[in-house]
Amino acid sequence: MDPSALLGILSIIAFRFGLPVLAVFGSFWLASRTEMGRAILERLRSSGVDQAAWRDLVDEVQHLRGDVIELQERVDSIDRQLKSGDRPRLG
Repeated sequence: MDPSALLGILSIIAFRFGLPVLAVFGSFWLASRTEMGRAILERLRSSGVDQAAWRDLVDEVQHLRGDVIELQERVDSIDRQLKSGDRPRLG
C-alpha cells in the first residue's frame, strides 16, 4: 500500500474519531477548572442509583419484552393465516 494513502486514511480516522473524543474530554477538563463545573461533576459523581428501583425497572422491561414477543407471535400467526387464505380465528 502506498504510504501516502495510508497516511491519508490515518488522518481521516484521527479527525473523525480523535477530535470528538478530545472535545468531550477537553470539555470535562475545562469544566473541572471552574467552580460551577466542579459542582456539576461532583453532582454527577455522587448521584447513585437506587438498587431496588433499578431491579424493579429491569423486571418491568423484561416483562414488557415478553409481552412484545407474545404480540409478535400473534401478528406472525395472523399474517400466515391471511397469506394462506384462511380466515384468522378471533379470540
